[in-house]
Amino acid sequence: MALLCWVTMISWHTTAQQKTLRDTHTQGLTDSLTVWVFLAVDCPISQKYISELRRMDSVYTAHKLRVRGIVPGKINPNEVKTFVDEYAIKFPVSIDRDFTDVRRFHATITPEAILVDRQGQILYQGAIDNWFFDLGKYRQRVTEHYLQDAIDAALQGKTPTVRKTEAVGCIIQTP
Repeated sequence: MALLCWVTMISWHTTAQQKTLRDTHTQGLTDSLTVWVFLAVDCPISQKYISELRRMDSVYTAHKLRVRGIVPGKINPNEVKTFVDEYAIKFPVSIDRDFTDVRRFHATITPEAILVDRQGQILYQGAIDNWFFDLGKYRQRVTEHYLQDAIDAALQGKTPTVRKTEAVGCIIQTP
């Protein structure tokens, strides 16, 4: 049975100054940026952001940006497939059964986005934008596009102005 879920192999390197990430599926593709997004199939805020993530995946594909979803926990792959189908997700979504990626990124919330550059440096981590400012509380109009601004800066060869924000959403329950 072919699932839209795939297992991602990641190697994490720590230097004295920065953490880097290398996705073994894209090694050698030095012309790409990757957005890793932690998602939960049952998190209403994750669900609400899928259309924005689909838009980014579509708009930035020409710029060699890759969006990758990560669903943490011991979830049934069929639940993830249903989620992917229901929300018409075109980007790959993997399951992080043992919370390896959660620990590597120090992710605590879904949705939480991490932008990684061509060399594996984390350029941005946190909220996608400022639509939600607390659980169940959101703005009528987004005024800060944190992830999009970080992507745009990286595509121009610049360091993003905002490197870290606090994501708002559902807590990732780790063992």
